[in-house]
Amino acid sequence: MRRRRDEALAGLAAELGLEWPAGTDAWEERLRASLDGEVYAEYLEYRMGPSAGPDASAGFYGFAGRHPRLALLLQEARLEYHAAVLPAVAEALACGPHASVVDLGCGCGLAAIWLARRFPRSRVVGVERSPGLAALARELAGRAGVTNAGFFCGDYSQVAAGGPFDAAVSLHSMPAHFLPFVPSEAPETYRRGEALL
Repeated sequence: MRRRRDEALAGLAAELGLEWPAGTDAWEERLRASLDGEVYAEYLEYRMGPSAGPDASAGFYGFAGRHPRLALLLQEARLEYHAAVLPAVAEALACGPHASVVDLGCGCGLAAIWLARRFPRSRVVGVERSPGLAALARELAGRAGVTNAGFFCGDYSQVAAGGPFDAAVSLHSMPAHFLPFVPSEAPETYRRGEALL
C-alpha cells in the first residue's frame, strides 16, 4: 500500500519551486539537463565518494552550496525521504517539549522550515557547515514566509551558542552509504554506497 502524500510538504515544495521527482531515472535526466556541463561533470566526480572530486577538502556540501540549482535538485531527490520521515519526527517532537529545536546538518533547510511551520510557536535553528547552503536555507525560509526558523553556518560544536534546545534532529548529516537503510518506503539512491564501503 502506498503511503499518503504529506500535503504540507507537497505545498511547501511547490512554494519553493521544487518538483516531486517522478522516479530516479527522470530525476537524473532533469539533473543532467538543468546543470551546466562543467558543474554536472564535477558533481559526478563528487558522487564517487568523499575523497573524490576536484576539491575534496571543501567537501561535497561545500560544492553543492556554491551551486544553488544543484542544491535544490538534490533536495528534490530527498522529498520522498522527507515525506516518510518528517511526520514521525513531528509526532516525536509533539510528545515532549519542543519550544526550541535544532536541526543539525540542515542542508538547504527544508526540514527545518517544515518543522517551523508545523510548530509555529517553536524556535527552530538550522546548523549547516556549508556557508552556501546556510545562505540558501535563509533565502528559502524568507520565500516561505517562515519567521520562527533561523540558520547559521558552523559545526556542531557551535550549537551551544544558539541553545539551549529542547530537541535535536539530524536528517541530512548521515553518511551517504547509510541512505539505502533509512526508514522510508522508497529511499532515494545516490549510488555512493559502493564507493564508501
